[in-house]
Amino acid sequence: MSILQHPVRALDQINWYLENRTLEKFPGAFLLAAGNLGRQTLEQVLFILAFYGQVPRRKFIRSDNRLLTAGQILKALNEIDPRTGLKFFEVARRRGPRIRKFARYPRSLKRWARLLNEPSHFSNPIARRDTKEHHVREFEKYFRSIFEEQDGYLILAAVNEIGSNEYVRAVLGEDADNTPGVIYDAIVRPEDIEVADGQFSIKFGKVDIKIIPDSKEVPVRWKKSVVMVQHSQGMSLLCRTVTDTGRQIDISNFDKVLEAFASDPHNRMRLIQHIRRLGYELEIKAPTDEAVDKPLQHS
Repeated sequence: MSILQHPVRALDQINWYLENRTLEKFPGAFLLAAGNLGRQTLEQVLFILAFYGQVPRRKFIRSDNRLLTAGQILKALNEIDPRTGLKFFEVARRRGPRIRKFARYPRSLKRWARLLNEPSHFSNPIARRDTKEHHVREFEKYFRSIFEEQDGYLILAAVNEIGSNEYVRAVLGEDADNTPGVIYDAIVRPEDIEVADGQFSIKFGKVDIKIIPDSKEVPVRWKKSVVMVQHSQGMSLLCRTVTDTGRQIDISNFDKVLEAFASDPHNRMRLIQHIRRLGYELEIKAPTDEAVDKPLQHS
């Protein structure tokens, strides 16, 4: 199961397996499959808690971006965050209601990790299996009461940040729904300024958004792209305009745009030269290295 598989769909599949055991070709096949899906859904929950609880990346994900085991992630979540003096579980709780509901009962998560840690291969015929049908049914019912449709976007946003090497960043909205989403930086350069009929404007490059089916694994790394799962609705997608030196630009005010470029020595020279090529002259205050709030002079 892909990490991007929506957990609500996984719970639906678990329920289908349990309600259709009469269709099994051999006894226990669907129960085994349901238990495996339950374990992977639990791993998604722990991934959410570790990522948004700001657990150091190496303590919940391998260098090839595969998750560590549930036991290892639970151990990391119970460690103390040196920055806050709190357990990472508590850091996750404080991220907002959408994360808090998963971190409310750490002992329950530990119990599920133990119950669902049944090997997926065939065991000795006389060996007693620990994972029973009532365990899987209880798991499905428990997490069905917790997961909401938008919770899948918590995973999607986190995967975007990890896969893009933080070019795209996961965010949680301050609205009542604590809406998950991503934010990325649109880099604007002095050369992106255009003029037509005496009016100045800024040209933006295309945003690369990849739409993938939720059953497909995504690349370990992708360059400056936002990855969205097909049929995603209600996920927040935000854009921040910045210069290539990282200074944020207020594009609602053209004087502020000029000021942002003029604040950097390299961009200031590029700005003056580009405006000159457009047929205008730009005056910059020398002492403060800030753009002058006066009209541009046509040459």
